[in-house]
Amino acid sequence: AFTIPRAVVGAAAPRPAPAGPQTLAPGARLAGVRALCLDNDPRVLEALETLLAGWGCEVTGVLSQTEAETRFDPGAFDIVLADYRLDNGGNGLDFLAHCRARHAALAGVLITAEQDKSLQEQATRRGFMYLPKPVEPAALKSSLTYLVASP
Repeated sequence: AFTIPRAVVGAAAPRPAPAGPQTLAPGARLAGVRALCLDNDPRVLEALETLLAGWGCEVTGVLSQTEAETRFDPGAFDIVLADYRLDNGGNGLDFLAHCRARHAALAGVLITAEQDKSLQEQATRRGFMYLPKPVEPAALKSSLTYLVASP
């Protein structure tokens, strides 16, 4: 099962994020949102892909940072979700920053089992949403809806 904790920590400028899960407005949808998901755990990646696809997102899932860098094209995705701990010493926060440098309006979410307050602060300071694992689907959906609706 893929769960997400109810506590959602918001992102800093340029996309102020909610302090907690938000109530979705009637009709709020993620259909057509183009998402790149990076996680080196195949089971977690598959669960995330299934969940997002069920909400109507167009999902590209990758297991490595190298593959993610190859697949990322500025303007091809509306949002990137990345795990923090990646293979070969890589990390999702650096990958999100790499993507943001190539596409300034890109929304990014760091999803991690790391319970390090400084990591949360780093993500927020860099303008990314931080979601600790395990992630509850309702909190993820609320967070993504908020991010894609933000100017």
